[in-house]
Amino acid sequence: MHRFSIRRKTSSKQLEPRILTKGLHGIQLPQISKAALEVVDVLTRARYQTYLVGGGVRDLCLEKTPKDFDIVTNATPQQVKKLFSRSYVIGRRFRLAHVHCKNERIEVSTFRAGEHRYYSKNVYGTVEEDAQRRDFTINALYYDIQQEALLDYVDGMRDLESGIIRILGKAKKRYQEDPVRMIRAIRFVAKLGFEMSPDTSEPIFKLANLLLGVSAPRLFDEVVKLFYTGHAETSYRSLQALRLLEILLPQIVYHLEHAETAFYQKFLQQSFINIDQRYKQNKSLSPSFLFAVLFWQPLQVRIAKLAGSGIPSVRALEHAIDYILAEKFTRPIDIPKRIKEGIYDIWWLQYKKHARYVRMVRRHRRFRAAYDFLLLRKQCGEQVGEQLELWAPHYK
Repeated sequence: MHRFSIRRKTSSKQLEPRILTKGLHGIQLPQISKAALEVVDVLTRARYQTYLVGGGVRDLCLEKTPKDFDIVTNATPQQVKKLFSRSYVIGRRFRLAHVHCKNERIEVSTFRAGEHRYYSKNVYGTVEEDAQRRDFTINALYYDIQQEALLDYVDGMRDLESGIIRILGKAKKRYQEDPVRMIRAIRFVAKLGFEMSPDTSEPIFKLANLLLGVSAPRLFDEVVKLFYTGHAETSYRSLQALRLLEILLPQIVYHLEHAETAFYQKFLQQSFINIDQRYKQNKSLSPSFLFAVLFWQPLQVRIAKLAGSGIPSVRALEHAIDYILAEKFTRPIDIPKRIKEGIYDIWWLQYKKHARYVRMVRRHRRFRAAYDFLLLRKQCGEQVGEQLELWAPHYK
């Protein structure tokens, strides 16, 4: 027996969608993955109401290539599972199904009930209610593959055409439900080049502290997404403008304000430019590199403080790294152990400056990341010429 109770809530208020027929929304069936089409077809033939929804539909309307496709239906997760042999029911707060089809994973969720008090009880509703449970209007567009029509219950197409990020419902309430929506709003601004509506941005200044109640591992994931989706520089500026940087990365703000030179600001900005270039070139992006950059200045300050108290340089480096990577320092973000190991290696290799270390350095698994870090330091004016010359012949 399923251990989660499943309730369906019906609303007395029915919304009438704006329906955009073929030719008015710009979506073509060949743009949709075969796996998504197959999943929709199976659900539809089983007489379930089924749509494409979310970022995939949004990106198609913007003539962008979707990263993936999400499906929403009135079939429950268990009913979905019965239709697909390679499917799994996941989630606690709200159950959904993952369907594996043609080397692609399709997320299939059930219409959510419209009111928050039902949200955590696995209560399912109608497509009209589901539309109002979405986070932003531009993510609440539903594509009916059978009719090749777009259903818009919340004027999402209007905001899409105007380049506006607008939260659905009362912003204060929606941010209180899930503070991470504030970060997601910034991510969409950066990714799409849109602007936030005043009713979406203004409450953030007063509610930013709500992010301190979000789990540290989740905040880590959200920060990485912000900086590793091709718009790191824009995301960083938005975090500063909305004062979220001082909540998520208070260490950065402190050292920016107390740095004696402009190096740290230049170092951060140049790193974001480099990260965005790597993203556009489809090169690998390591969270270890990102946080090695973000905490480089705090590390330097700590090393100088320890060295000034008479601690030998090698021990000062070790103690400084341990201090910066301690959970107490990195709060409110929890950096996973494997990421910390990468940060440690990148930093440690920066201090292997002499020729006798070259053989060890070039064989190290973090050599490429450490070399890129060294190159970044040179770009920003640090004197690393001799070390760079020793490393360069081994970088391919």
